[in-house]
Amino acid sequence: MKVIYQSTNYAPELVTGKYVRCNGRKPNYSFRVFETATGTGRWSGQPGMGSTLREYDTDGEDLPTSLKERCIASKQMHAWK
Repeated sequence: MKVIYQSTNYAPELVTGKYVRCNGRKPNYSFRVFETATGTGRWSGQPGMGSTLREYDTDGEDLPTSLKERCIASKQMHAWK
């Protein structure tokens, strides 16, 4: 896991949503995980639209297989948890 961004007020209990996006090409996929807090306003609840608490890259070992397959197939952001 390589942390790209972490908020100064990051705490695991503040995370209310996780979103995953696939990066790279076959066979060298990586996944970017966004851990967000509940946002307010027009885009509240949309992937990546809450306050980002932490953003990190992972090789996908900690992700469910079905989520990895969906991300690879669509190349879009998907909710995780």
